[in-house]
Amino acid sequence: MLLTCPRHIFDLYDRYPVGYAISKHNDTASVQSAYEQAIKAYPNAYPLFHSDRGFQFTRAPFQNQLKKQGMIQSMSRVGCCIDNGPMEGWQGLIKEMRREALKGNIKSCPIAPNHRIERYWQKIYEKKIKEAKKVLN
Repeated sequence: MLLTCPRHIFDLYDRYPVGYAISKHNDTASVQSAYEQAIKAYPNAYPLFHSDRGFQFTRAPFQNQLKKQGMIQSMSRVGCCIDNGPMEGWQGLIKEMRREALKGNIKSCPIAPNHRIERYWQKIYEKKIKEAKKVLN
């Protein structure tokens, strides 16, 4: 089972994922899972929520959830993927990491690449904290 549809909610301020799900299908359930993780991690945040114009984000139930949480929704312009550039770049990196992780004998264990991605995120986060401490000192 190759999981090929990563869904991430990304904090553009510090460029760190705050919610994610990886699914075998391009579906609303994975978007919902990532959204719920982000809300759980930052329940008092009222951010601008930017996305592409995918069906997952244009559905009335999802838009109502954003409103209920006090978020403002923003979407990329039609035919202008550069609006979503930071996320497009991140998705490309994640897909490349998964391809590399799935080489060899671990195809029988599809969860292994997810753990590698989580470790990568943790390394990014630790590096940012270390850099911030240098600036403060």
